[in-house]
Amino acid sequence: MAVTLLGLASSACARVQSHFALPDLAMADPSFGPTIEAYTTTLVAGGNTVDLLLNSDQTFPAILDSIRSAHATITYAQYFYEHGAMPQQIAAALADRCRAGIRAHVLLGGFRTLLMPAEYRKTIIPVLLG
Repeated sequence: MAVTLLGLASSACARVQSHFALPDLAMADPSFGPTIEAYTTTLVAGGNTVDLLLNSDQTFPAILDSIRSAHATITYAQYFYEHGAMPQQIAAALADRCRAGIRAHVLLGGFRTLLMPAEYRKTIIPVLLG
């Protein structure tokens, strides 16, 4: 019994493969689509383009650029929001685009966005509701 429990405990602590390094696959490789789908939990469909961004150093500037360049609508979901230069810039960019007449759909997670500073909410909410 002790050996079984020890075996279960050691397998529960097994190292999980890091998602910071993707396998080296060519797009023509038949396993490319399923691999990307597995890593991103997103369906790969023809006619789309994909930019794989890792960590906040790559994702937040891309989010900010996308918001600032929106011409018709913005759909934005954020499940974690804290104080910082980039989150403040995102809040300001959303507000600016809304004031410019761009329709925005914003989803903020109910628990982790409680940390969102009040001044960010005051920046975004009036223009979203306005």
